[in-house]
Amino acid sequence: MKKLLSIILILFTCLSYSQSKNIKLTGKIVSINDSIPLESATIYLERIKDSSVINYTISNNNGLFTIKDKIYDLKINFFVSYFGYKTFSKTIDLKTSEIDLKTIFLEQHENLLNEVEIKSRAPITVKKDTLEFNVKSFNTKKDANVEDLLRKLPGVEIGMDGEIKINGKVVNEILVNGKPFFSNDPLIATRNLSKNIIEKIQVTDTKSKSEVFLGQDGEQLNKSINLVIKEKNNKGAFGSLSAGKGSDDRYEVAGMLNLFNNDQRLSIVAGGNNVNSPRFSMGGFSSMTIGMVSSVNFSQVSAGSLVQGMPSFGASNGITTSKNGGINYSDNFGKKVDFTTDYFYSTSNTEGATKTKRENILPDSRYFSNSDNTSINEKNKHRINFSTQFKIDSTLMIYFKPTIEYTKSFSEASSNEESLNDNQELINKSTNNNFSETTSKSFNYNLSISKKLNNKGRFIRLGINSNNNNQDSESFYDSNTELFGDTPSVIERNQQISSKNSSNNTKIDFTYRQPIIANKFFINFEYAFNNQKQTNEKYSYEFDENTQDFTEFSEDLSSDFTYTSINNSTGVSLNLQKEKISAHIGSSINFRTLKNSDFLRPELDLERKFTSASLNSNIRFNSNRTSTFSLGYNLTNSPPSLSYLQPFKNISNPLNTIIGNPSLEPSNNHQINLAFYNFNMQKKSNFNANIGARFINDNIVSKSAIDENYLRTTSYTNVDGNRNLYGNTNYSKSIKVDSVKTVRFNIGLGLNSSRNVNFSNDEKYISNNNSLSPSLGLIFNWHNIMEISPNYSISLSESKYDIALFKDRTYTRHSFSVRTRTSIPKNFEWQNNINYNYNPNIAEGFKKSSWNWNATLAYKFAGDKFVSTLKVYDILNQNTNARRTATENYIQDSESSILKRYFMLSLKWNFNNTSKPQRQRGGSFMMMR
Repeated sequence: MKKLLSIILILFTCLSYSQSKNIKLTGKIVSINDSIPLESATIYLERIKDSSVINYTISNNNGLFTIKDKIYDLKINFFVSYFGYKTFSKTIDLKTSEIDLKTIFLEQHENLLNEVEIKSRAPITVKKDTLEFNVKSFNTKKDANVEDLLRKLPGVEIGMDGEIKINGKVVNEILVNGKPFFSNDPLIATRNLSKNIIEKIQVTDTKSKSEVFLGQDGEQLNKSINLVIKEKNNKGAFGSLSAGKGSDDRYEVAGMLNLFNNDQRLSIVAGGNNVNSPRFSMGGFSSMTIGMVSSVNFSQVSAGSLVQGMPSFGASNGITTSKNGGINYSDNFGKKVDFTTDYFYSTSNTEGATKTKRENILPDSRYFSNSDNTSINEKNKHRINFSTQFKIDSTLMIYFKPTIEYTKSFSEASSNEESLNDNQELINKSTNNNFSETTSKSFNYNLSISKKLNNKGRFIRLGINSNNNNQDSESFYDSNTELFGDTPSVIERNQQISSKNSSNNTKIDFTYRQPIIANKFFINFEYAFNNQKQTNEKYSYEFDENTQDFTEFSEDLSSDFTYTSINNSTGVSLNLQKEKISAHIGSSINFRTLKNSDFLRPELDLERKFTSASLNSNIRFNSNRTSTFSLGYNLTNSPPSLSYLQPFKNISNPLNTIIGNPSLEPSNNHQINLAFYNFNMQKKSNFNANIGARFINDNIVSKSAIDENYLRTTSYTNVDGNRNLYGNTNYSKSIKVDSVKTVRFNIGLGLNSSRNVNFSNDEKYISNNNSLSPSLGLIFNWHNIMEISPNYSISLSESKYDIALFKDRTYTRHSFSVRTRTSIPKNFEWQNNINYNYNPNIAEGFKKSSWNWNATLAYKFAGDKFVSTLKVYDILNQNTNARRTATENYIQDSESSILKRYFMLSLKWNFNNTSKPQRQRGGSFMMMR
């Protein structure tokens, strides 16, 4: 049977190639009203028999287009679509390979001035500041979720943790029909909503409700995605249920129910598993980190730190069991009120164990630390969100979004640690046991009132943001620390610690905009008041052998203080908003007062006042509708935190005493950033580049001194000379082999160079760290048959020091992965995720390389309503999280307990009752049978 199937496929392929021919269509798109060439009009070809998209492109700034392909159709449907104009269509007989369509005139749509939404079947539509993708035009597997669909879109990158980037910019908001969907977790939408219910995906710069209402530019560093539900799915019920049982008692269950009735929407989700997937998902390996994620981190964990190894590709170290559920509801009350709310509950239990070996490097010596740690952590969390938008009239809008959270957590941990000198002689050792229960409550809200004063762009805006958090905890701490050497001693602690912490932050900002040139050039007058207040009560009681209770109050280990930060900021800015260019430059003066009141140690009270200036500027130029260049400069001022300023001597850790520095100065950040991206639909290519530099004056760093018993005393100080230069670029291009096969390749490069000033045992030193990270990826797609996606990356880094004892270091790491999907025979789908990592620099005794292979075999039946899946996690049973962390101060190797190989068989039911919905009076949901 397999041989017969292979022969049929080969014959079919040969037949396709023998009948296919090259075609080339050219022409020019012009507005019939004023004979102006139309840039970014979408030109696309459809197959007559099933209306499937064959190919597409867009016109250039002169209205010209060229579209090439290799197809076997004798006739095709040809379309031209442009926002605000009527779609042009024509059936073309492909008698010749090259066809010049001359000039095509488009007629303006009569509903344009009435702001009626004009629907388009075009694969991609460019609308002012919005890029719109027609879901039907992008091929995926039948039961694909939104995340699977996004991977097919040009310019989209999705990380192993689900983070989405479009043209190098992070997506920080996902909406459904323009409204939040379980607001704090976009993965609920991307990993659980089916592609089959989505009609369009709209991408814009992220904007607040106020910015949308007032017509302001949005954020330039982040993107927002809006999922537009198909009209037929906006009435009725749809969703899915899944359950799986595996080896080693592994399991996962999940369900989603959606009841939509136009603007009225109700969604319910629930799930649970013990396979390290704390976020809700409908099963499958897309719900967890797949394969070996790069564990080399070139950012500064500590100045110049490099982390190497093969970490877990589950959610975290240890084994996590989680359960969660939630409900989301939204509706419009008339034309003036838009309301959305959701409730989400989650609970998790994580058990873990870690072994660590560290070589500590001092300017004049070295010593070694070993530790074993075990822990159990439980967390129960409730979260409620509300979002209400009141449009009083066309000039006045009020937006109110409160959030309430309640969390109760429990943790139990124990550790054994020891320190040895360079001769492997024991210097100190300690045993620690800790048990704690914590309750956290928070109430946060965002209120904005926006009023348009005329139709030229003049407005006033008032915003209030408030964050109120309270935390109560009760813990028991038992430790025994032994110091050896010439003056041996023992430090024993058996304590009960009661803590109450609260933080209240209220920010009020006011903006008045005055147009200088109507709707194009403005001046803003801005004022902001920010009041932050933190309270900390920590009372420690030692165990009394006489009373057999915790009754001996320890003032040295207790604290009771209130910290206040008040900031007044007054500023002015100039703003330019035109079709192809936008610019902003603003400056403000900040008056900040920091005050700390210590009720146990009044002599440590302090008050500091700072005056600083901030500056922010940006210019963005759109050379055409798909290319953007931006340049920005910012100066920000960051005051020291309370823990750094407070001169209180914190001796809660017997091995590390911490003392604040009340003389610290605020740090000043200068940052410049240059970015460019181009989405060339004619060439099916996407390019983005981002380079920048950051310079920090008065940077706050830790400064430690270590005595003869290797006990550490840490304080803080200001240093100058820290800088960071960074850059990344990415280029991708799609190539059509023929009408059913495409190849998409992606080339990326990351650069980072930093200079850091730090201290080691009170000795000042400078580290220079450089890294280079090229990558190459490829996706081969054969429509409805198979897909193969290999990726390779290499990380090269070096660290150099100006102190003799610190050796310069060079590291190299290789990563390779391949994802495959096969959709034959019919109703079957076989997916594989294979990852390989090689780290030649990791210590002896730890794995330098590892293969990790996950696979799923799915069978769809009963009209694709049911899917049965066999999943195998870590087929080769090589999953490990052994890792090396290297800094100028230490080299550390560690290994933790982790999720190992398992098999799981699951069944998923997809249901959809949205074919003939009908709405009853009173707004209730009703589906016709």
